[in-house]
Amino acid sequence: MSRVSAAERRGAVLVGGGLAAIAAARSLRANGWDRPITLVAAERGAPYDRPPLSKQYLTGHVRADEIELARSGELAELEVRLLAGRRAIALDPARYTVTLDDRTRLNYETLLIATGAAARRLADPGFAGAHYLRTLHDADSLARALRRGGRLTVIGAGFIGLEVAASARSLGLEVSVLESAPGPLTRVLGADAGAAIAGLHRARGVELRCGVRELELAVDRGRIRARWRTQDGPDETMADTVVAGIGAEPRVGWLSGSGIEVDDGVVCDAGGRTSSAGVYAAGDVSRWANALTGSTHRVEQWQAALEQGSVAGANMAADLEVAGASVRQWASVPYFWSDQYEHKVQFCGSTGPISLSAATVRGVVTCYAPAADAPLSGVLALDSPAALGAGRRLVAQRASWDEARAWLGEW
Repeated sequence: MSRVSAAERRGAVLVGGGLAAIAAARSLRANGWDRPITLVAAERGAPYDRPPLSKQYLTGHVRADEIELARSGELAELEVRLLAGRRAIALDPARYTVTLDDRTRLNYETLLIATGAAARRLADPGFAGAHYLRTLHDADSLARALRRGGRLTVIGAGFIGLEVAASARSLGLEVSVLESAPGPLTRVLGADAGAAIAGLHRARGVELRCGVRELELAVDRGRIRARWRTQDGPDETMADTVVAGIGAEPRVGWLSGSGIEVDDGVVCDAGGRTSSAGVYAAGDVSRWANALTGSTHRVEQWQAALEQGSVAGANMAADLEVAGASVRQWASVPYFWSDQYEHKVQFCGSTGPISLSAATVRGVVTCYAPAADAPLSGVLALDSPAALGAGRRLVAQRASWDEARAWLGEW
């Protein structure tokens, strides 16, 4: 088969229907791209925002049409052709083609990989009764289960698991959370911050069990029995619904054989460029270099997806010398938030083995660094948006640990 000629590859193809792809489409047009844009989305319907799925959408406070990513008519205004319910199954960078699940081949001039991440599944192949929360379909299925009431068991005390626990408690369910680590989020945020977040849930009546190992799940007379061991011995609980929030894995399987470099996500430079010319990546599926921090990470955060999609879109145009387009780099302190009950948990940067916490008038604020002689790397703020904003600026300025300690003392 001959290679596709330059004349035949006259458009941009965005693979993925999430925030990164929508941001890239907007950025392409803003940077003078006047050629076709095709958006390939595996899910049917309009692209939607994912953070509300574990919170407002799950509890029925917002409808599906209220979480759409593009306002009414925006995709038409951007002249984006949406192929909804279509999945990319193969990429051939040498021929500038992407193959869809109906065997359609799309030629492209520039392509964005924004296929996101999939929920990690429980290891026990004999139990298939757990819910996962990654898509609108997942949220609808879980919402129906929660409306039936009863008891919920959440496996995994990460952000998704804790948000679901909070939503379920607000709906009146009894909730148990099982976590293998010594506390919730301790691997991510450290013991002090984990203890503060654990307190929020225990105050609301959530049964939080940590140090769980040898977990077994089985259906028992229409309910689900969870059995496990801790250092105190064996234990168990019964539930009507089980949710597993045990992490996510980048959707890179369809790139097998493409030659695209993958290492815990599609490897990108600070502009979203992959190892293949003309191919970019953004969002949860990608592992970007950060021009500000000097680190390279896969960042599963809403703000990162927005920024990376925008940067990638600009570079997709600039690298093809579109008039008016400017080369950009991702040089931002990563930031995310989590709403649990009436509390807001906010975090920026990255954690480290060195941490220091202070109880402020609003809530706990924690600073992180890789070492005492290294710059401040991250800040966690519980119910203190002002502290988070100031802390994010300090991380960007690469403040010393001594400066961070002094700043923390002012709160």
